[in-house]
Amino acid sequence: MIKLGTIEFDECLLDAIREDKLVIFAGAGVSKGSPSNLDDFVTLANKIAEGTGRTASVPLDRFLGELHHKGVSVHQRAVPLLTPTNSRPTSLHKDLIRLFKTGKNVRVVTTNFDLHFENAFESIFTDTSLPPHVYHAPALPRGQRFHGIVHVHGSIEFPEDMVLTDADFGRAYLTEGWARQFLVEVFRSYTVLFVGYSHDDMVMNYLARALPSDNVAGRFALTDKTENWRLLGITPLLFTKDAFSELNDSVKALADWTNRGALAWQTRITDIARETPPIDIENDIIGEIRLILSDPSKTRCFTAHACHNEWVYWLEQYGYLKPLFESSQIDECHTLLMNWLIKNFVTDHPNVIYGLIAAQGVRLNPLFWSNLIRNISLTEDKIPEPSALKRWVTILLSCIPENGDEIYNPLMWLAEQCSRQNQLPSVVRIFQVLIKHNIVLRSESFDPEHENIYIDYRLSAPHYHLNEIWGKCLEPHIQLIHSSLLTNLVCCFENIYQDLCSWDKVFTDWDPISDGRAAIEPHEQDRHPEDIDVLINITRDILHWLIVNNPTEGELWVAKLSLSEVAVLRRIAIHTISERQDLTSEKRLEWLLDHFDLHSLAEKHEIYHLAFKNYPLVNSDTRQRIIDKILTHQSSARSDWTEEQSTNRAHFDWLAWLEKCKPDCPYIQSKLSSLKFKYPEWQLDKYPDLNSWSETWTGSKSPGSKSPCSVDELLTWDPLEKLEYLLTFKGTSFRGPEREGLIGTVRAASQKNISWSFNLADILIEKSEYSTDLWPAIINGWAKANINLDDWHNILLKLEHSQLHSPHAYPISNLFLSIFEDQGKPYALETLEQVNTLAHSVWEAIEDNEDEPDNWLNVALNAPEGKIVQFWLHGLSQSQKLIPANGRTLIEPYIGWLTEVVQAPGRKGATGRSLLTSQLSWLSQLNKQWVLQHLIPLFNDDNDLNFTPAWDGFLSRGCSIPELQERLIPSYLSAISRFAVGSSRRKKFVNRFTELVLFYVDDPTSTLFPQFFQNATDDDRIEFARCIRLLLGTMQPEAVQQLCNRWLTHYWELRQQGIPTTLNDSEFKIMLEWLPTLGDAFPNVVSLITSARPITLENNVVPYLLRESGLVTKFPDATARLLVYLSQSISTMHNARYMVEISHRLTTLPSELRNQLDEELARKGFTV
Repeated sequence: MIKLGTIEFDECLLDAIREDKLVIFAGAGVSKGSPSNLDDFVTLANKIAEGTGRTASVPLDRFLGELHHKGVSVHQRAVPLLTPTNSRPTSLHKDLIRLFKTGKNVRVVTTNFDLHFENAFESIFTDTSLPPHVYHAPALPRGQRFHGIVHVHGSIEFPEDMVLTDADFGRAYLTEGWARQFLVEVFRSYTVLFVGYSHDDMVMNYLARALPSDNVAGRFALTDKTENWRLLGITPLLFTKDAFSELNDSVKALADWTNRGALAWQTRITDIARETPPIDIENDIIGEIRLILSDPSKTRCFTAHACHNEWVYWLEQYGYLKPLFESSQIDECHTLLMNWLIKNFVTDHPNVIYGLIAAQGVRLNPLFWSNLIRNISLTEDKIPEPSALKRWVTILLSCIPENGDEIYNPLMWLAEQCSRQNQLPSVVRIFQVLIKHNIVLRSESFDPEHENIYIDYRLSAPHYHLNEIWGKCLEPHIQLIHSSLLTNLVCCFENIYQDLCSWDKVFTDWDPISDGRAAIEPHEQDRHPEDIDVLINITRDILHWLIVNNPTEGELWVAKLSLSEVAVLRRIAIHTISERQDLTSEKRLEWLLDHFDLHSLAEKHEIYHLAFKNYPLVNSDTRQRIIDKILTHQSSARSDWTEEQSTNRAHFDWLAWLEKCKPDCPYIQSKLSSLKFKYPEWQLDKYPDLNSWSETWTGSKSPGSKSPCSVDELLTWDPLEKLEYLLTFKGTSFRGPEREGLIGTVRAASQKNISWSFNLADILIEKSEYSTDLWPAIINGWAKANINLDDWHNILLKLEHSQLHSPHAYPISNLFLSIFEDQGKPYALETLEQVNTLAHSVWEAIEDNEDEPDNWLNVALNAPEGKIVQFWLHGLSQSQKLIPANGRTLIEPYIGWLTEVVQAPGRKGATGRSLLTSQLSWLSQLNKQWVLQHLIPLFNDDNDLNFTPAWDGFLSRGCSIPELQERLIPSYLSAISRFAVGSSRRKKFVNRFTELVLFYVDDPTSTLFPQFFQNATDDDRIEFARCIRLLLGTMQPEAVQQLCNRWLTHYWELRQQGIPTTLNDSEFKIMLEWLPTLGDAFPNVVSLITSARPITLENNVVPYLLRESGLVTKFPDATARLLVYLSQSISTMHNARYMVEISHRLTTLPSELRNQLDEELARKGFTV
């Protein structure tokens, strides 16, 4: 309830006023006071009966009916009684009219017969060109949608239709029912305020029959009594009858509130906010504050001026701050209050906020929590005192949001602020929170027959944030925090390990923590670090620091970690020993042998690494001991190897590994030589010290593929002697050489030594080995080789063997195309005729398939048939270079080949056609008639293998020749319906259509647009508007002006009229972004825009784009009208701020327009 004057008005009533949903229902009581001085119904009935010898009796309608039955002219006698001399509207009439902001918003229904509301209307709204709509019973409007003044019981202007007698009431509410039907619709559609009635009025008895019990918008009555109103479903709003002026004063206050402009509100809010809050609960200001804090713009003004601490306590007491301590999303008003608290009290008066948080049970809304940290940590002009910062850390860590997805950014900021103030214990506490983990459970499906739960863990912060806090805040102070931090880190690893054990995700030689880390030291296999890697690095670095600076404590930690259940901690212990400079190599290896099995997989890399570094430096006894330990190991059999093979392989890996660091060691050679003799194909893996690794694809071979020989070794081979091996080699064994590795080596050898490749090619031809995968390797090597004219003739001679054309069309076509790369080979034109002939042979040999790709041109650029067509187009271009531009033409044999491509059936032809239409403009310059005959018809062809490739090629490059664009117009009109909705092809089509209508068509509004928009979806129309926006930004001002004159301004007008289809809000938002580019058409388009209904624009860039535009000062009036319109539409405040910036540039506005603009900006909550 909001108290205005002495009456407490329901907020629903105030909402109805704001939302233009109010109807005033006025009775006789409104016209009783001076200067109206009209009689109530009882007095009126007695005056009508004067001279009959009778006095009025209830019910009055029956009494008047009896008079009428006896021949008394009831209706005619009533007229002079209702029109006394000097009767004028009361202030109440006028104030009730003032509840409506404009004349066109007035909705008054009255059972009175006088015309005082009409007269009051004319005195309030003085524009005589806009008189009120007035309705007299029985000719009533539709109740669910009307404006004006409705005399529901008639008026003195039509005496015979006045509802006075029981027969009149019967017709109005029962037999004919026109009054009842109208009122039922009114009560269901609007919030109704009864004024001038008592609950037992005779009129109310009839009205009660029109009061629906369902779908009610809200009904209220200004009254001095509460009896029986609620039985009618009407909420009484009480005033004191003895002081009847309370009613008038309160309605006046309500009207003043309704008509208070934004600037007046701004002044009033400023006055309230600058004072201390009201203490008396009966204070009228409390109602105003409730209104202020329910409206974002008013709340914004309040928070800009409220500065007393008492406001925080008052707002908390009345519940206005409660949402800041709940988990649900905060609305705009409470966001403003939150920002006000943070800005004014967090740093300057922290105890106020401490107390507020305590009063709410030490819990914070996630947004409030993160914004508190943002203010405490990132605001440079207000830095909290050290003591306050410590307290903030304790509070903020105690109420971390449970569902906060990104707590790590704010906590990183907080840690950095604590570090800047040398509060290291607080940094450690924050870091401890961020390294806590959660177990993550995933399931692809919920299937009772299969257990498919995947277990993982996740730290509270990602890699970057943990690394930042360590590097910036903790590592520089390692001597002060190493002990507590190392304890927390070890505890973190152990907790993760125990949780994984609970789900049976840890094995003797494997666990998820350690498996993702190749090496404790930096390693190329760890180039994509995970979150846990930061903790591993920190633990490693702290231990290293301890070993150097506090060896005793460091040794204790190493001893502890070497016995840990957690594999990664044991690995860190080994790494630490490996890096110790105070130990001899013998001591390091002795420690390793005493604590670990050399064949343990969990610590494999660190064991191998330590041994590799120290083995060459130790005496022979220690080396013998190492070798003995290696050879005593026995491995289990596995799927593809026996126990003996597995054991020998384990021995081989260790011995070959140590051979790399000590090749002259006799202990190694004596054992390794026998293994190499027994298993000659065995080679040491790239990373023998790792259990697994990954390699990057290089293009020449698959990741991890190995060749049985190097390029130089291969070039020493006699191709004829090794032919069988080259043709049949498949690979050896697990992790051994593979065929893909051999093929890559053949390619490299062919590139390096052209003579060797010719020899191999001749042998393959001689042996009729045309389908072998050695050919692509050889041909691809030629494409990259540095060859001369003789070599090229030799290559072409070999490729004349037609048996090569079908199986190897791709590398051959790629080879042909390569002669035009890098400005072309010197022999390209000299041998072009020969290559063309071969290319045609390859084209004919290419087999068709039934695949239909998403984009034909993309396929054409990479498919052999496409590469052949590209080669011909390049050849045609090169052959025309020396001819003057006006003499260039489409010559034979190219015209024949390209015609063959157009006419080729199936996928092969479709691929080639997409390439030809991508070059439509160029080909038209060479031979326009050929293009018109062979290519243009493809764009409207019923066959999809003609239609779709043609458009794919054209849409990628477009066409700059007006005549061709004109010939394509019929194809444009029918094409859009054949493209899949939402496809990239359809989007590209809209782009090209936009270019067509902007640059090549005089006026598409009546010719192209009706059919285009009939087939266009909402997304198509949005894309069309977006394309216009982009292209307008590229055009010169003169061209934009011509476009606006041709059709663009008219198009905007048509769209707002629903022609050729309804303009939706999403389109309109983008069209608004055309404005900054429209130049002199700006005022005309603004006039069109401002005549439309406002729409919600949550994020529109127009204010940003206009803030520095010259259009603002060139067309200030139009800019101001646009800002008024946008202010009614834009909800985001950063855009509103840009509007304020623009407003400041408008220094020459007429006063009326300036006031209107200032009102709108003030309505947004900005001080103007």
